[in-house]
Amino acid sequence: MALREVGGMGGVPTSRHLKVCVVGSGPGGFYAVEALQRMAEEVKAKGQAPEIALDVDIYERQAVPYGLVRFGVAPDHPEVKAVQHRYDAFMADPRLRFVGNVSIGSTNSISQSSSSGAAALSVEELLGAYDGVVLAAGAQRDRPLGIEGEDLPGVYSAREFVAWYNGDPAMRSRQFELSSSREAVVIGQGNVALDVARVLLHEPGQLASTDMPEYAVDALRRSQIDTVHIVGRRGPAQASFTNKEVREILNLPGVQCHFLPSGVLALNEASKAETAKERGKKRMIDLFAATEKKVRYTLWKACPASSAFKAENERRGLECGVCGQAGETKGEPKKNLYFLLSPLRFLANEKGHVSGIELARNELQGEAGNQKAVPTHEKETLECDVVFKSIGYKSEPLEGVPFDHHRGVVPNEHGRVVRPDGSTVPGLYVSGWMKRGPSGVIGTNRMDAEETVASMWADLAATRPGEKPGWRAIQDKLRERQVAYVDWKQWKAIEDEEHRRGQVLGKEREKFTSVPEMLDVAFKQ
Repeated sequence: MALREVGGMGGVPTSRHLKVCVVGSGPGGFYAVEALQRMAEEVKAKGQAPEIALDVDIYERQAVPYGLVRFGVAPDHPEVKAVQHRYDAFMADPRLRFVGNVSIGSTNSISQSSSSGAAALSVEELLGAYDGVVLAAGAQRDRPLGIEGEDLPGVYSAREFVAWYNGDPAMRSRQFELSSSREAVVIGQGNVALDVARVLLHEPGQLASTDMPEYAVDALRRSQIDTVHIVGRRGPAQASFTNKEVREILNLPGVQCHFLPSGVLALNEASKAETAKERGKKRMIDLFAATEKKVRYTLWKACPASSAFKAENERRGLECGVCGQAGETKGEPKKNLYFLLSPLRFLANEKGHVSGIELARNELQGEAGNQKAVPTHEKETLECDVVFKSIGYKSEPLEGVPFDHHRGVVPNEHGRVVRPDGSTVPGLYVSGWMKRGPSGVIGTNRMDAEETVASMWADLAATRPGEKPGWRAIQDKLRERQVAYVDWKQWKAIEDEEHRRGQVLGKEREKFTSVPEMLDVAFKQ
């Protein structure tokens, strides 16, 4: 955000010692920190506020930083996780403070613990201590499908599965039926769905050298899953995959790939128009088409589509539900990308465990750029042993903070938190997924944070100077409540021990997945 834009919104604060806190140390939080640092340096360099000083405290409910980068990015994507080195560089600034193992809740829950073992502060207490508070805590809840059987055994959250294989302490003891299952369904058309499918079919030995915890690698070694169906309600041109993720799933070694229903890659005119305007979409369709040509044809009865579309295959007289040709099955693992299907209900076997999904076949209606997936009267049944739902996340409401329960975000205008009556909450701001919902990639949070910080900066310029206590007041509260908070030096001690443990196993790090174990290492310093 250019400085002149901020000036146009009300100038800059002058001759003040500003104290700001950011709630959340994931991408949304760290990009807000970067924007705050840059804004302060720019106004000082231009002589607009030579006496300004800025302290920023970062609160994190986990005992360790990085949020989504540590607990959401797939272990076999180290190049994406490398962004944490940039965050580390920010923390070299002595005006920044990390406060881990402290969740932000309400004064009524101060004596309670969160799932990560963290105590709580209220947003009200933060507003009393700081000139500005930025909420950037991400999204920790799943969007429900709202259909029959969603709570059946064997129906899981993709978010929880991702957190489990990334070593989130809250998910460490979560059990997934991998060793007793052969077919899995992943519902969703985003990158998380592809991550889940790729991890389920990936060679575990190759994951062993990543930062995936040993308990997850061992469980995947015992997994019997050899077929993964990725199901989405829209067409291939409307899927939210990025091409990087598409290439990885399509090129997974030793795994067959099929696109279903048969002929789904033959786009309608509106979808052709959409892909013509978006280079990335066209490239994705080209990747799908090139892969389809490489399909190793299978006998009709062995075709992974036969159980779902047997009636149609017989009606059309096809030998193979994928390509209509006969061939030889190789018995390799399979990944099937189903489009234009919406889940209607989960089916249960005689033991009450999920055994399949009843789906409605959809058709696209509407003009290019505004097509909707509309259910038809045709239905299909897809058999499976386990299901992973990946249809989106939403943020958790915080007591005293306005919240849009339908969208799962904090209502805001340019990052300023807005009450139901349209007024803004003084000093309270939001960034990242809490602001816009779970969309975009990690870098998307940068522009998002810059807009929020620009709003804060303009508001601070319009307020009368007044000294806020900042960390001093909060530290007193944490000490009174005997909260075991973790500072940056202590986090680095935890990280050093993770690296040492990893070296023993021939990997970069072996994560701690127990908060007490983390704290034992942290407080030995």
